[in-house]
Amino acid sequence: MMKDSKSWLMGFYVGIALALVIFLVLFLIRNKNGNKPKFDERQITARNHAYKYAFFTLLVYITVCGFLDTVGVRWAQLTAMLFIGTMASVTVFAAICIFKDAYEAINERRHISLILWVCIGGVNTGTFIMNLVKGVPFFTDGLLNEQVIYPCMGSLFLVLGAVQLIKNLTDKKAAEKE
Repeated sequence: MMKDSKSWLMGFYVGIALALVIFLVLFLIRNKNGNKPKFDERQITARNHAYKYAFFTLLVYITVCGFLDTVGVRWAQLTAMLFIGTMASVTVFAAICIFKDAYEAINERRHISLILWVCIGGVNTGTFIMNLVKGVPFFTDGLLNEQVIYPCMGSLFLVLGAVQLIKNLTDKKAAEKE
């Protein structure tokens, strides 16, 4: 691991804790104001299908990683490996929900998600680029390390931003044709 891996991990955990606190506060405010997301039956069914595909994506990924480890192929540290699988699964879920109009509730606006995807993707991609410029290693003892989190998160959110943009544009074209 890196020399400052303990400080990096501490910062990582503090960042996750801060994000959870912010989401919790926003969730409580939203529910207190009566703005609970409302999904219709079609959206609930689409979300259930998306959960299923996300679960199977993660299951296949974990199975492949387990098989590779069994035959002696180690390609990443455990943290990096688990994070990549989780991000792949989340991407599958969110992309399916976006394309099936089931990501945002009936009472939510799509453009906010698009802005959020692009901003978070940009920040993580920027962090990845800064780490590249600083010469931060992405491999430790020949294994992909936790630094892979930034390009994974950047890719995840930029892909979801692109999916949301494509969906918005196709819906706009369809509405103009009607």
